Amino acid sequence: MSSNLIFRQFGCDAILCPAGTFHPDGAASLYSGCRPCPIKQGDDPLSTKTLGQRKCGNDNNRTTFVHGDLNGDGILSEREVLRLLFTYTVGKNWGLQFENWADTTIEKCDLNGVTCLDGNVAKIDLTDATMCANTERKAAAPSHECKGIPAEISKLKHLEILTLNRRQFLRGTLPTEIGELTKMKYLDISSCPMMTGKLPSEIGRLTDLKYLNIGGCRFNGTIPEEIFELNKMEKLHLSMNSFTGTVPSSVEKMTNLKELLLSRTYVNGTIPGSIGGLLALENFEMYGNQLFGAIPESLGKCTNLKRIGESALFESELEIPDAPGILPTRKSFSYLLFLETIGIYVNL
Repeated sequence: MSSNLIFRQFGCDAILCPAGTFHPDGAASLYSGCRPCPIKQGDDPLSTKTLGQRKCGNDNNRTTFVHGDLNGDGILSEREVLRLLFTYTVGKNWGLQFENWADTTIEKCDLNGVTCLDGNVAKIDLTDATMCANTERKAAAPSHECKGIPAEISKLKHLEILTLNRRQFLRGTLPTEIGELTKMKYLDISSCPMMTGKLPSEIGRLTDLKYLNIGGCRFNGTIPEEIFELNKMEKLHLSMNSFTGTVPSSVEKMTNLKELLLSRTYVNGTIPGSIGGLLALENFEMYGNQLFGAIPESLGKCTNLKRIGESALFESELEIPDAPGILPTRKSFSYLLFLETIGIYVNL
């Protein structure tokens, strides 16, 4: 399929770059075409007749090669970025409904899973695509075939919604360039157990982000403090990853936050007293971690709270006793009129 795709895209010149063009590999690849070399006075006439050039003449800086560029104009269009996402995640096995993603003559807004706004890509939903799967679509493709989410996705400057959840074979990391998608409002890469690496602090640049869900992946390292400073965030789901460190006091800046799910993330330390600044908070989960110390009295200020650390396996209408040093006083929780359940188990 890969060789056929190259042939359909570039024709016979897919074997070697045609005369007057170049590619770092000397030939068009599955990801990029050959780019024309500008003719400069004094150039060797043979260079314009040579096949398979890896650079333009003797000047390495004359023309910049752009990864993912198919037509050789040096500009990565939104359509080319979508095709790069397709090839990076073994699009040939996504499913028949996505087959036209490989054909760049198909308009970007006509692609399955893509929604445009004013002619720009605003939403990508690939929850029906079997990303990074083998031919049978029942197991992961070889690691050398699946390169994960390309950094070039940052060129989709108008992207507001990216949904890649429950892609069990999608692997790789979240590129730091994700921080350039400053119009992003909704990002869901949850339940992708082969996604790993550290969360980029550049997520903190997504100041319009309202929903972030990476639960059920294998991200590690510390949770970037910048994430807890996104004051438009309404739902933050980070559960079931392998993080280290503590929850920073800057969490209080998330004044619109309604759901904070941090269960089974391996965070440690104490729950910061600044948690009381989350006045819109309705659902708060932190079970299955390595927390210690008292639940802060300030949590009683979160008067919209309905659930604290409740699990599907353990549901308890726990009565709050007066237990100094462990639980807040009964009085501090007396303002939580909507509170239904509390679970504080498995924090060792």
